[in-house]
Amino acid sequence: MRKLTLKEAEKMIDAAMEHCKKLECEASIAVVDDGGHLIALKRMDGNMFVGPDLAFKKAWTPAAFKFRTELLKSVLEPGEMAFQINTTDARICAIKGGVPVMDGDDVIGGIGCSGAPSADLDNEVCEVGLKAAGFPTTTKSKYDDMKK
Repeated sequence: MRKLTLKEAEKMIDAAMEHCKKLECEASIAVVDDGGHLIALKRMDGNMFVGPDLAFKKAWTPAAFKFRTELLKSVLEPGEMAFQINTTDARICAIKGGVPVMDGDDVIGGIGCSGAPSADLDNEVCEVGLKAAGFPTTTKSKYDDMKK
């Protein structure tokens, strides 16, 4: 499996931040590799102090679970298969704004955004970053249907 590079991570982050400027918001953007290790993180001036931590968690979660962060929410509810798994690791985040970085069928990392005006826009910012670095923005991993 190929590895995500610093150059690709920086390209994603730079494009994502340019998009944030168009949205007139300040955000933090993080990119991690397939092991959840931080490759790059930038915090725009004015982003809330918790932004970098949330961006990292939003990037880490899709690298770990192999799907978008919001897909985790339904399986964390009482009675569901992953109920309370988020209590086992503080990095787990089920808030929109974390997207896997895919190379074919392989998840080679994750990108996370925190600080756009809505969670949907956090996802959009991530997708702009993915597209700029040549990665697919519509990701469907084999794990997307785990809740069924």
